[in-house]
Amino acid sequence: MVEVTGVLVRAARTQRLMDLDGTLAVLSSDLGEDGPVTLLAAPREAVEQRATEIVYAHALRALDAIHLAMAEIAAIPLLEEEGDKLGFASRDRFQAQAAEALGFALV
Repeated sequence: MVEVTGVLVRAARTQRLMDLDGTLAVLSSDLGEDGPVTLLAAPREAVEQRATEIVYAHALRALDAIHLAMAEIAAIPLLEEEGDKLGFASRDRFQAQAAEALGFALV
């Protein structure tokens, strides 16, 4: 939620988003208990350990590695069939390269 909120606030500051409050209200609703978006969680210790391994292997920034670690730990187990790939979107080419090396499908 923090990452998306940051993107929306920056977009509003540069006038690429005209209704920040309305957009944040929609986001809050979507992330709510009855909303269509499911938030995933993982044990902090496991995420930190895996993120550290990813930083070491791919020389990423900490937050980029944390995103990848969360995706591996919390989202990959939700795939339905063996061989399915989880999509990963990133505007950072180094994070995208690391995601691809870890088996994610780039979107």
